[in-house]
Amino acid sequence: MPDIAYKKLLWSTLNRTNGVLDKNAKQTFDVSGEYLTVMRVIGTQVLVRLGADSNPFIPVFSRMVLRGPFSQLTFADGSAPAGQNANLANRNVESRVLAYVSNGPLVEIFPPKEYGLRRAPAMFYDVPVTTTPQDLMHILFDLNVVPPVGLKATLGLEGGSLLITNTGSVDLYLDGFATVSASSGAGTNGYGPIPPGASFNVDLDDLVFGYPQQLDGGGLGVKTLSGAGKMAVILSHGDANCAELFQAVRPGLDLG
Repeated sequence: MPDIAYKKLLWSTLNRTNGVLDKNAKQTFDVSGEYLTVMRVIGTQVLVRLGADSNPFIPVFSRMVLRGPFSQLTFADGSAPAGQNANLANRNVESRVLAYVSNGPLVEIFPPKEYGLRRAPAMFYDVPVTTTPQDLMHILFDLNVVPPVGLKATLGLEGGSLLITNTGSVDLYLDGFATVSASSGAGTNGYGPIPPGASFNVDLDDLVFGYPQQLDGGGLGVKTLSGAGKMAVILSHGDANCAELFQAVRPGLDLG
């Protein structure tokens, strides 16, 4: 019995060559297959069209399998176009897809996402918090401005849990980071307050952390409105690795 042949498709609205974000970007792949296995979708409304241009776009999500046959497919972004209303949360946030095309089933059953504590959790106490929000990835891994070459944040990609406890004397706030718009907290008070002694916990379902210079400015930060604060943090696992090459995708360059 011959091996199953499959091809990898990478698509993004951010051009990594010139750093230009185009939320209206579409990309058509001339590739034949019977199954489209979607491994990763980052973005709130990513669409795919199988076959001819006359076919409609349909929403696509991580761990989704579409069955053909088809000889081409097109990815598009259905969220807020770049440059529109500043209060639209997605207008400056990259969307992207990692998918595989095959003639036979590539994945029969996807395992469920995991949210409980795993081996080697990330744990920190008395982390300084100021009035300038910092992305949690910078705080936790102390990477400051530029991360080491090849090191990419993967926390939340396959699920996870976050717990923040206010160990200081002033209220803490979660804040959208960098180019994430006011609808995600940036430029406002964000989510809060988390008063002294209180905790905030949430399940992670995607890459809510990230390096601004590599993930289009998206991230989740913590700040105070005045004065200096402190927090303790536990993450169910400390994923920051160079194995998830999807993080460094350059759209359209890798089809094999």
